[in-house]
Amino acid sequence: MIFLDYWFDRKFTLNNLSHIPGSWIDDLYVAQPKSVFAKIWRFIKTKIIYITLFPLLTAINTISNLLTGIFFQAATFLTRGESSARYQAKASIAFDQFMKNLFGFVFSPIGLFFTREFSFMLLAKPIAHNKVIAGGKFLVNKTTIYDPDDAESVQQLVKQIIKLNIRDGNKVKIAVRGAGASQGEQFVPAGTESAVIDLKNMNTVTVDPEDKTITVGAGATWGQIEEIIAPYGLAIKVRQASNIFSVGGSLSANVHGWAHKDGSIASTVEYIRVVTPQGELVTYYPSDEMFGYIIGGYGMFGIIVEAKLRVTENKLLKEQGQSVPIGEYVNYYKRDDQGAPQHSDTEMHLYRLSLDPNGLLKTGVAVNYVAVPAGSTQRIPFDLTIEEPHGTRYQRIMTNIARRFGWMRSLYWKSESKRIIDGKDPAITRVEHMQAPITAMFNNARSDAEWLQEYFVPADNLESFLNSLGDLLMDNNVVLLNASVRPVVKDEVSKLGYANKGEMFAVVLCFNQKLDDESRLKTRRWIKEANDIVLDNNGTYYLPYQPFATKEQFTKSYPGYKDILVKKNEIDPDGLLQTGFFNKYFKEEAKLTPFQTVFTNPELSIKFEKFLSNILEEVRPEEFNPLIQDILTYADSEEDIFKELHRRMPEVAPSFITSNRRVLRSLDTIKEDLSNQALELMNTDAAERKKPINGILEVGYPGRFLKPMIRKMGITGKVEVMQEAPAITDLFQSGFPRAHSKAHQLDFNKPNFDNMADKSFDLVTCFVGLHHFDDAALHEFLFNLNRIISDDGSFLLMDHDVTDETSHAMASLAHSVFNAVKGATLDEEFNETRNFRSMKQWQEILKMYGFELEPSPRTMIRTDDPSLNTMVRFKKKQRCVLLADAQNENEDIFEDIDIDSPVTPSSAPKPVSIDILTKKTHMFSTPQSRKAAESQETEATNRRRQGQSF
Repeated sequence: MIFLDYWFDRKFTLNNLSHIPGSWIDDLYVAQPKSVFAKIWRFIKTKIIYITLFPLLTAINTISNLLTGIFFQAATFLTRGESSARYQAKASIAFDQFMKNLFGFVFSPIGLFFTREFSFMLLAKPIAHNKVIAGGKFLVNKTTIYDPDDAESVQQLVKQIIKLNIRDGNKVKIAVRGAGASQGEQFVPAGTESAVIDLKNMNTVTVDPEDKTITVGAGATWGQIEEIIAPYGLAIKVRQASNIFSVGGSLSANVHGWAHKDGSIASTVEYIRVVTPQGELVTYYPSDEMFGYIIGGYGMFGIIVEAKLRVTENKLLKEQGQSVPIGEYVNYYKRDDQGAPQHSDTEMHLYRLSLDPNGLLKTGVAVNYVAVPAGSTQRIPFDLTIEEPHGTRYQRIMTNIARRFGWMRSLYWKSESKRIIDGKDPAITRVEHMQAPITAMFNNARSDAEWLQEYFVPADNLESFLNSLGDLLMDNNVVLLNASVRPVVKDEVSKLGYANKGEMFAVVLCFNQKLDDESRLKTRRWIKEANDIVLDNNGTYYLPYQPFATKEQFTKSYPGYKDILVKKNEIDPDGLLQTGFFNKYFKEEAKLTPFQTVFTNPELSIKFEKFLSNILEEVRPEEFNPLIQDILTYADSEEDIFKELHRRMPEVAPSFITSNRRVLRSLDTIKEDLSNQALELMNTDAAERKKPINGILEVGYPGRFLKPMIRKMGITGKVEVMQEAPAITDLFQSGFPRAHSKAHQLDFNKPNFDNMADKSFDLVTCFVGLHHFDDAALHEFLFNLNRIISDDGSFLLMDHDVTDETSHAMASLAHSVFNAVKGATLDEEFNETRNFRSMKQWQEILKMYGFELEPSPRTMIRTDDPSLNTMVRFKKKQRCVLLADAQNENEDIFEDIDIDSPVTPSSAPKPVSIDILTKKTHMFSTPQSRKAAESQETEATNRRRQGQSF
């Protein structure tokens, strides 16, 4: 018994074998093939997988689940109490799986023709440990998830994270999840070091039938609440059209639903209890200022843990429908006769729109839910049947057919319109009407989901918007499964409201979405275009859905966002409550990214194309510009642009053979060019040409330039490199046999020169630039550079000469494109230090460390390099040492190389950070930078005391 119990709970393979071929087929549809051959090959593979595995494994599942169900059914008669109930539940699940697999086996021949559609039905739910997945499966983030049971536990969690952040520097951010059904980034953490507080266990419900109020935990779903309050003859006044969402999430989005007279959910709230970003538990009432920031604040101002809501009588309502042309709907809704939706007998109202693929949104049926007179003999049911987690089997089958075939959606719309207009259905309660079937849409596929979009439009522009939106949806072949219009009264509460300007009409869309890259890109484009259409019609879009709106569209839709940000900084100055949604739309002011700066300027884009042709020869330059232009039509943040470039880079990458040929050619060219530049800089006069060079260190590369430089300059002595990490490509860069005898580890965050003696090299080169060091690390690097270079030795530096916003954009863009070509991750791209400066500023900095710029016969920049990567030569003119005495411990002192005695002791020159736009030189700009530098100096002194080389 124990073994079988464990077997069942672990979902042992014999009970779920049909998932295996189904998941393989599903995976084949995640990656959309582009060529005809690839599509044919996918078709063949899906058929082979289906034919060879699906019927057999489904038959095994059928027998296994039947036997399991019989066993647990028998166990219910041999046990009592909780054990008996538990075994009965397991028997029910096993018998349900038996029927599903039996159905799959009997009708498996259908799958020969509709393989994906059929195998789709038997996929198992994926396991997601320490992951948050948004409702539409588009946004996923690994994180740490906590599930407290009460408000005090939430307080404790918040305070613990605050203490951790005080110690570690505000690294951990908090996101909050209710039911986890929102499709946007509202509960998706801002980064991997964030924590998610899941409120699912906070689902208590207390009912006051006389006062018609309920007090509920924020994690309670509307379905859970309705199951409890229905026996009291009560119903929710305002919620979404589905009961799967949580109270906390609904309040955070200030939902409106279709109880049109009551406005948004804020109008039903008596009070909310909130854990603040400081870990305090407070209560806010509608009269409090913070109430309007919490309601509709998407978790930015506090964690809602409890709410008291007003509910209403669960009346019997009769559904009445009438066909109303799009152009006449607003007048129909606002007319002042007894049959109008605003009449007192009409408790709820919506306007359902056409789903016919050939006439999307072009016709509609107005639906009124009218209260049955008090004297009616109809009985209000005491018990409420909650919708099954995935709907009925019939609903799942019909939904799946509707996803795939337009004729089914057209047939459904015609039959549904006729049913509503005929009005023959019996009256049912408000709660039952509000339980619109939805769970059948939820599936376990990785390749398929249902997405939502919602728009708010003033009455005068509704017809225009619907006509334009319908055309857009048809042009993009959107698989629309539900569409309706819902009146929304003016929002007087939420500071981030979607109806602050006045009464609006909400246009709600539910559509099927394939999750392969090509389909998602197509949807992203039409959603962005739909956002433009609604803005042109003086409306706005709703925030809880896919984050495809640009920053500009967001600021136009929600012009009060600046006031929101001011209050956010006041209430949560450390940014503890932070999500992807907040980071994308609130964290920074809108500004041009390097991609936009360059590729919206024809002259600059031409220059960059030459850079791709002559410097970075790893893409097809003639196709790169159109690719970026296309990406900029739907992505506007630097993060989104890079992600899309990274994903679509194969579209502009040359073939494998061509790519390798270009790389080798580019490598030969750069070796020749830079070694010639170095030779020219080192031989500025006759005396220099005669002077031997004893010892060379190459910083940043694995010996890429050593051989040509040794050959051309006659370098002798030590030949060493300092590189980040060994790689398989090192031999291609350095050649075989390697010129260097020793390699040192290069850490841009903490340079280590422990194994290098004083005055080891006459020449040090750094062609990767110094901009990868932060201020503290730069200080460590330059101080030790002075130590290891011989007196009057040379330092060849190659770095971008960044003097303004344009040169900064070019330098940054060169790095981003290089990272995209090399397959760098998003974290690698955005954590890369890029402290660009002008060559004049680098000259000032190196002078503080004893180096002086040597005159150059010309500017050393490679042809067609718009990033202005310039090679210069510095000579060591002063020696920088550490002196230790009781008075002046840890102090940097310069010694003049040409004289025997040191210069007058003075305070050490501190590393500088130069603002490239204001050209102002200043000390460390942050306490963290100062602290890091002080720590490194202390560590250096300790090493010296222990007799180590510094």
